[in-house]
Amino acid sequence: MCKEPQSALQAIEAKIAYSVAYLASVCLGTSSLKAKSLCRQRLPRVARETMKGFL
Repeated sequence: MCKEPQSALQAIEAKIAYSVAYLASVCLGTSSLKAKSLCRQRLPRVARETMKGFL
């Protein structure tokens, strides 16, 4: 019974890690400097917002 929340939490963490990694790969894949700087500003906020959505 104790394992259920733990596995749910791990699934959420995996989802967050995946979405952040996906965003990072999109950002790294772009050659536009403007887009890269925008991503650098936005990525931490997206990670925070994603965490807020799950907490």
